Amino acid sequence: QQSWSRGGVRRQAQATDVAEEASTHGSDGAMLLQLAERFIREESAFYTPPKPDRIAEDFVFRGPTVGPLCKRDYLTTLGTFEVYKAFPDIQPNPFGFVIDPDNP
Repeated sequence: QQSWSRGGVRRQAQATDVAEEASTHGSDGAMLLQLAERFIREESAFYTPPKPDRIAEDFVFRGPTVGPLCKRDYLTTLGTFEVYKAFPDIQPNPFGFVIDPDNP
């Protein structure tokens, strides 16, 4: 169980968040949410070395102040920073995974 803060409001994020969301979407939803969480934790090139074969060729990263970045630019940018090397004890804390009800 990990704690995080957004806008001054504290919330407890638990590993069960993904399981709870997945339970409302059946086994396909559960698998999709597990894959999303695994990608963030192990394959996104932020917390670990990049795994380019796990990123689609038409991938586009869009952030509030960065992007859009195509796959090549995303991997180049994260390869420049190598956050996982700069902060070797960094711990992923993904939470809030949901399935879009209009585009499951």
